[in-house]
Amino acid sequence: MFGKGASRKSVPKLTEEDKTHEKKKIETLKAGMLAREALSLCKRLLDAHGPRLSGSGSCLQTADELRAALGEYCSKAGVDDIQIASGAPVLPWKLVGIVYPVVVLLLCLGFPLAGTGLYLLFGLYALREIYWYRPLLEKYQKRTRGKNVWAVIEPEGEATRTLIFGAHHDSARMWRFSKDDRKEYARNVTMPLGAIALLGLECAVQLFTELVSGTILIPNLPSPSLVLYLVVLVAGIPLVWRLRKVQGGEGAPGAGDNLLSGTLLVQLARYYDWRKRCGFPLMHTRLVFASFDGEECGLRGSRCFFQDHRWEGRVEMLNFDCLYHAKSLCFLSQDVNGSQQLDQELASSLVATAKQMGYQADMGSIPFLGGGTDAASAVRAGIPATTMTAVSWNDRQRGNVSHTSDDTTEAIEAQVVEEAISIAIKWIDQHEQEQQTANPRQNPEPPQKEGRSLHFKRLF
Repeated sequence: MFGKGASRKSVPKLTEEDKTHEKKKIETLKAGMLAREALSLCKRLLDAHGPRLSGSGSCLQTADELRAALGEYCSKAGVDDIQIASGAPVLPWKLVGIVYPVVVLLLCLGFPLAGTGLYLLFGLYALREIYWYRPLLEKYQKRTRGKNVWAVIEPEGEATRTLIFGAHHDSARMWRFSKDDRKEYARNVTMPLGAIALLGLECAVQLFTELVSGTILIPNLPSPSLVLYLVVLVAGIPLVWRLRKVQGGEGAPGAGDNLLSGTLLVQLARYYDWRKRCGFPLMHTRLVFASFDGEECGLRGSRCFFQDHRWEGRVEMLNFDCLYHAKSLCFLSQDVNGSQQLDQELASSLVATAKQMGYQADMGSIPFLGGGTDAASAVRAGIPATTMTAVSWNDRQRGNVSHTSDDTTEAIEAQVVEEAISIAIKWIDQHEQEQQTANPRQNPEPPQKEGRSLHFKRLF
């Protein structure tokens, strides 16, 4: 399951008894071992807590365990209590079943101005909530308690650069209807959305007609030419009503989306703590590890995090989300359903780094209606960011298990976890080398102890 990297025997163990390495020669560290540990911790947390809808006890407990795990390897670690409107993303789907028939009724009674106004207001609200992730009227909605987890490894010298590594530990509500069942999806999702689009067209046509005839403010029956359209729209009311249940009440297991990324952060912190204890600490690069709550509720947790935390100097973020298939490795240049620009230069440089290491990687965009990632919150806070993802959006042979009951650790390829860790380590060390080259006088001398060396056969 774990490929060639997991079967080799020369890997030094990262355990408590290895805090002193005076008599050990450190030869090779393989990211395959760290990948195995990340998958193991992910499975253990998933078995213990199951699905983790934001605000649930299982989500809060998972956050506490991630904080404890990160705290073992970081100089500082903490949890931020936040308030999340966890039901907000579901509300538009529930309201549309009410708004639609009301607009149809207003059109039938000859009030296209009122019907169009209601249609546009609801459309703006729904787009901001579930498409752009810029919610309206949030302070009036019921909130639940959430937890953002963070931890920091400080460098030995002056921190001139901060690298943030992001993930999220909440899991999504499952969709009741799968795209793989085309007939069921068309009947319950595509056709209702088509009826809503047709309603918008009818609003525009009827409003224009009454503006031309001068009857816009006078109650009247629609013209005979529009009656047929209204009959079709009335017939669509039962279809649109089905959208109220498009998202079920049950949470997905959420192993790849996105608990695995949180446990990957633990192993990344573990590695740099281990290297520091070996006498090779980072000198100028601060590492921040953050696992957010409320990502599946419109990036609400990461938005709170970047409002509450600030760092001096140059700051960049690499977010991890939906790591499943190594052949689908991608760094996002556009996020939030393709509407939010991420840092293309950062994404491009990470693609180049991955290819230099012999990995297959591309730069791309989240597809239309594909959702969003926490990198968008960083960019909106002025921090260059991208997301590393590895999911087959349109590959029916592999399938996309995110937001389904099949999103377990068995759906995750160990190779992609190993590659993600390797790329992250390479990226950190590139930054560290740049800083040491730029600030040679500020570099503290690392401890010189005989018999200590680091050699990365696997990574470099």
